[in-house]
Amino acid sequence: MTDKTAFLFNHSLAFVAAKVNIKEAELLLQAGALAVPVIKKYALDDGWVVTLTGKHQINPALETARGQVRVFKRLDAAVGVLFEMGLGEIRVVR
Repeated sequence: MTDKTAFLFNHSLAFVAAKVNIKEAELLLQAGALAVPVIKKYALDDGWVVTLTGKHQINPALETARGQVRVFKRLDAAVGVLFEMGLGEIRVVR
């Protein structure tokens, strides 16, 4: 592992330390605990990760059914999931 790879790996682990599934995210939304979600380029893979910012201050990433960080291959797929949850505003960063 190169120094750059190690940095990206450690940075990505810190970035996705907390995770929630879609049902938990919907509950946070219904409780009014979510602000604008952030879609970020995933450092370890060619894809996008959704983090949920808000009053909870943990900024969790969406997870798969198996508890892994959900990495979307396409940006439009990540946006679609968030729109289906009922979110109307999304922030995308590189």
